[in-house]
Amino acid sequence: MARSLPDITDRFAKATSQSLGVAAATEALWLTAPPTSAIRQQLKVPQLEALYESVYLRIFSAWENALEELVVYFMAGYESQSYKPIAANGKLFPTLKSARAALYGSRDFLLWHNPKQVAERVESVLTGCPVESVVQSSRLEIDRYAAIRHRVAHDSADAKEKFVAAAKAITKSSPASAGKMLRTADTSEPLNTKKWLIVIRGRLADLVQEMAT
Repeated sequence: MARSLPDITDRFAKATSQSLGVAAATEALWLTAPPTSAIRQQLKVPQLEALYESVYLRIFSAWENALEELVVYFMAGYESQSYKPIAANGKLFPTLKSARAALYGSRDFLLWHNPKQVAERVESVLTGCPVESVVQSSRLEIDRYAAIRHRVAHDSADAKEKFVAAAKAITKSSPASAGKMLRTADTSEPLNTKKWLIVIRGRLADLVQEMAT
């Protein structure tokens, strides 16, 4: 009997909503606090921007986790509405544990930020998998989101350079930091007040849904 894929889209939405809630609550507290209050004295803009960066790391981690979970479930024979898994070597796995062990091999963990590597990894274990096709078709976009993640996590010249390029491509501007970018509103559409943190989370959610349905 075929097993149905659990709602990975909903899992991603719930995990990232919790993280967004932290930023939203802190922002609201800061905005409504009197200028002379202890909150305004202690919680400055740089701290808010650092919070946005931390939240983004959690959101991107949830994205990576969603990719891995989808691949493991498909390797164990779980089916989505549009995809009946086909193993690249002709053999699906009886359990999630055995599928994950095969995917990991001798490694303790896998990295999922690089779309090219993700597509190649998925292609080696599954045929016609939507994770591979969606990641391939959105490779440039995902690379940009990964560059933001790397800039938060790393202070290298390479991370800085790639972040600047990604930020220019996404926002058409050159923010001084990832936190400043994520806290800035996307003004590409009239009356749009969504901050880039929310916009990017929404795009990642869309991609998860494409892969999982």
